[in-house]
Amino acid sequence: MKHLSQLVVVLCVCAMGAHMETEMLNIDLGTITVPLGRAAKYGQMQVDCDRLPAHVLEYAFVYGVRQVLNDAMAEKKDDDGKELPVEQIVAKAQKRLDNMYAGELRARRESQEPADPVEAEAWKMAKAEMTDLYKKQPQWAQVPKGTKDRFGAVVQLRRAMRHLPEMDVDEAVANAIESFLALPAKAYIRKNAEKIVALRAGKTVDTSIDDLI
Repeated sequence: MKHLSQLVVVLCVCAMGAHMETEMLNIDLGTITVPLGRAAKYGQMQVDCDRLPAHVLEYAFVYGVRQVLNDAMAEKKDDDGKELPVEQIVAKAQKRLDNMYAGELRARRESQEPADPVEAEAWKMAKAEMTDLYKKQPQWAQVPKGTKDRFGAVVQLRRAMRHLPEMDVDEAVANAIESFLALPAKAYIRKNAEKIVALRAGKTVDTSIDDLI
């Protein structure tokens, strides 16, 4: 029943708004393992995708895309616990969709820095600035000495303090960094990252290194 797997690809192309290709990719999903609960707390379940009717696959696909985009908006408050403006919340879903268009099938994890050099530089700059801010917060002192990822531990403590949904530490850190970069007041970080990457590449930029904020 490989035609069912082919159907999923066709649906994906249509739903993403791309032009329909006449040649369908032959992807055999076969049997997949689905973890039940966070970190498979309740075990795992084997799902034979070839036994799922076409209309069920269509429902699962549309539900999955909707869930992925909504997951991107799960955190609706900034580091100070203030509600983010609607446009910033929606921007998170748009960024997730842009990542999907680019071939990234899930939220970026902190351990997987962006492939784009400008984004990677912006992440490093944002994390350094956030670290300086976190060191002034009480949660920094609450992290046990010797903790390898002190930054990640503080992110998780702050999430718990604000009663935000659970995430593993990599996703929580990635979410925190992207939220920080989305703040209007932090728009200069990406601009500076662009300048730094250009300078490293030996390109001429309309500024000097002393102009970087």
